[in-house]
Amino acid sequence: MDRHVRRRLALSTAVVVAAAVGLAGAPAQADPTTGSIIGQVVTDTGARAAGVRLTAVGNSFGSGVTDADGNYRLDNLAPGDYRLRVEPRAGMSQYANQKRFYFQADVFAVRAGESTSVNETLLPRGAMRGRLVDTDGSPLGGVQVAISYLDGSAFLDTSTDADGRWLFEDIFAGRYQVKFDDYGRGIHQSAFGRTGIAKPDPVTVIAGQAAEVNDTAVARTSMRITATDSLSGAQVMSFSAFAAGSFASSDTGELLLSPVQAGTHRVDVFADGYLGAFNDISLVPGEIAQLAVRLVPQSSIEATVVDAQTGQPVPGICVDAYQLTLAVAHTACGSVSEADGKVKVSGLRAGAYQLFANPVDGTPHTYGAQWVGFGRGTGRQLHAKSFVVGTGETLQGPVIRLDRAGTISGGCPHRTVPPCRGVMSGCSPPIRSAAAASACRSTRRAATPSTSSARTTGRCSSRAATRRRSGAAGSATGTWHSTSG
Repeated sequence: MDRHVRRRLALSTAVVVAAAVGLAGAPAQADPTTGSIIGQVVTDTGARAAGVRLTAVGNSFGSGVTDADGNYRLDNLAPGDYRLRVEPRAGMSQYANQKRFYFQADVFAVRAGESTSVNETLLPRGAMRGRLVDTDGSPLGGVQVAISYLDGSAFLDTSTDADGRWLFEDIFAGRYQVKFDDYGRGIHQSAFGRTGIAKPDPVTVIAGQAAEVNDTAVARTSMRITATDSLSGAQVMSFSAFAAGSFASSDTGELLLSPVQAGTHRVDVFADGYLGAFNDISLVPGEIAQLAVRLVPQSSIEATVVDAQTGQPVPGICVDAYQLTLAVAHTACGSVSEADGKVKVSGLRAGAYQLFANPVDGTPHTYGAQWVGFGRGTGRQLHAKSFVVGTGETLQGPVIRLDRAGTISGGCPHRTVPPCRGVMSGCSPPIRSAAAASACRSTRRAATPSTSSARTTGRCSSRAATRRRSGAAGSATGTWHSTSG
């Protein structure tokens, strides 16, 4: 083989090898319909930060870990806005750029076929360490130690070693609370020597330094609890109590909680058929504290849920009782009607209540959510009927007549008005009944167009006849037809 042939073969081989090396060293080609976030993470001193986990949170999710040089790449992200979570260690996170919380985080746009560069500097960090000993000075090993920011976030935990020592390294600078727990030995305290309802002392971690937290376990003692009926004065034999991390039950009319650390504690006492009792008691070392609790019998309301049109019983309806001063968002279900429509709302204090009926999540929305009114449902608690019940009493007989769910629709035929701006569509969640119609109408009034007139028509699940509301020039004019579902 002449030297020209050998040279051509050598050059061809070199090109093939070079191409192979280039392909191996290049990053994987991302889907052209998605984008990427790339960058580098360094410490507050400028050193490259390896092993830091990053997570893109937005239209989709992407996660990765920085390499030895602090570089990272998050591919295959759907186009859109993202926030970047940065975790130098488990349980400790920040958001780009150098923000503590998600709601403070900067937003980064990801575009298809492009890479968005986000470089991040870790927040300053320090350490915390300490030693826990018992009242006699002996070390307490195996005790759980938990730290968190004063707002309760960034929870981390560890345990004391045989010499009672513990350590948290590489944690963000800031103010923390430290808590020690050992259920077997009755230790539930915060630094420094704070038990029960006492507020913990804050511990400050300074960047580049280790905060020292040495503490002594507070002495343990006991408390004896008895309970009586507030109406009859009779002893309540079966009840349970919770205090200072300890829980116990009794069927003998007397309960001993031990060991419990000295200090002022909140004691929660519960018994079937009674309202929970909450009492504060102060304990001192060497004495058994005595607590006598008067339990108030629960009141209840028994009702029947029926179809407002047919009178047939309706199962699967959640019924809750609220007082005007205690109204809350309806996020949980108290009692659910049975196949015969019967429902019992228990656990009430004496007083006046309004009942709220709502189909259980996951059941067909044949009926709408509503307050129980005078004969039929209503959309406002102020218009609901009040049911008065005394201490330990059960009010029987209320009949809850449910309106069937209906629909609401409408349009804005006037071309100078943006499509149905603020007209009924502003109601969330979607209206399912006559009872919610009035609440929706107030939303519509607050959001009607102000620059021109509009005419709207629609249908909603309301017992009211057709209602007309009109305004002068410059306001909205609308006619809504309200019809039962």
